Amino acid sequence: MIGRHHKGFTLVELSLVMAFLSVLLLAILYTTLQIGKLYAKGITNRTINQVGRELSDTLRRDFAAANLNRIVMPHVDGEGSALSGRVCLGSVSYVWNTAEVVNQPTATAITRNGTPISLERVIDGSSKLCAVQDSGAYITDLPTDLTSTSLLSTDARSLAVYAITVTPMATNAENGLYEIKMTIGTNDASATQKDATQAVQCKPPTDSSSDFNYCSVADFDIIVRVGGSK
Repeated sequence: MIGRHHKGFTLVELSLVMAFLSVLLLAILYTTLQIGKLYAKGITNRTINQVGRELSDTLRRDFAAANLNRIVMPHVDGEGSALSGRVCLGSVSYVWNTAEVVNQPTATAITRNGTPISLERVIDGSSKLCAVQDSGAYITDLPTDLTSTSLLSTDARSLAVYAITVTPMATNAENGLYEIKMTIGTNDASATQKDATQAVQCKPPTDSSSDFNYCSVADFDIIVRVGGSK
């Protein structure tokens, strides 16, 4: 009777196959994680850019409709980068607190029902928010009779103002040009830092406290025309 020879995998061959599969699975896992990080970063950047574009469009429309003689230039309270500001255009007013004030409220913080706001557009036909009160100060808690809209609200991330400046470039009796510079971004104090020029930026991914994939800070510089009748 002729014997049969049974062939199979040796222990070495099985070990090599298992090692190959392990390396392959690790490579797939690493690639998936990297794609997830890139996707999260892209969504975060897109959110900031979209909010910045919408805010810029709103500012352009309101400034274009404003009567030059009714504009009350920005009044800013605070020190350093912990600032609260306001600018009144006659029919609407803009009020804001920088991220530092939102996270650690100051005495001059602009609030709604006692809670610091970030950036709001307020229907303010009498420019009440830019009028000095009998106490010699400005209104800091938004009156309930003034309707306001938060301009940095999103469903996904908490956003904040890091800086806003409004500068007249050229004006005459009826028309004018203003430059508006804004820095807005995600509101996470532990994930941001200041560079040598004191500009806010996200910490690099090598920093242990960084949340780089969910952090974004962007600058917006726009020129707006003034010359409406409101």
